[in-house]
Order: sequence, then C-alpha cells, then structure tokens
Amino acid sequence: MIESVQVARVDRRGFAAVIFAAAVLLLFLPSVASASSKPSEAELAAITARGQMLAEYDTAAWQATDAVMAAQPKADSPGHYIAHKTEAGWLWTSVA
Repeated sequence: MIESVQVARVDRRGFAAVIFAAAVLLLFLPSVASASSKPSEAELAAITARGQMLAEYDTAAWQATDAVMAAQPKADSPGHYIAHKTEAGWLWTSVA
C-alpha cells in the first residue's frame, strides 16, 4: 500500500521558457542546415567517380562469385577474396 504521495509543482515560467527555446531551435535548425555550402563541381565529380567505382566493384564481385560457385570449390578452400582493378580488368586474390 502507498503510504504517501508527493506532488511536484512545475514552475510554469521555467517550463514555458524551455518549450519556447525548443520551438525556436526546431524552427531555425532547418534553415541553418540548408544554409551550408553546396558541393563544388570537383567534389561532385569525385563523388560520382567513387560511385562508379563501387558499381564496377559490385558487378565484378557478382560475376566472380558466380564463377567461383560454378567451379564448385572444396569446402576447405579460402572463402574470402580481395579485388584489385588493373588495366586488364579486376584481379581477385584469395585471402587465407
């Protein structure tokens, strides 16, 4: 059984100040975030180049996985590979 209950009083002025400050932050935060500088053409080109390299790697990994599985490797063969792009294409090295 509960013997006593204490009721805490909230100072309405302090609570209102906190709510007001939170509202101001929420209203102005998006404008601060959108005011940041946009990426330059060089930065966009670098981002695009990384994306294209990632897409090439993904395609090479997909094709290499299919080739390895078609060869029906032994259970004790290495299961990890690292790819390196060369002028002739992608070179896959097994990691023991």
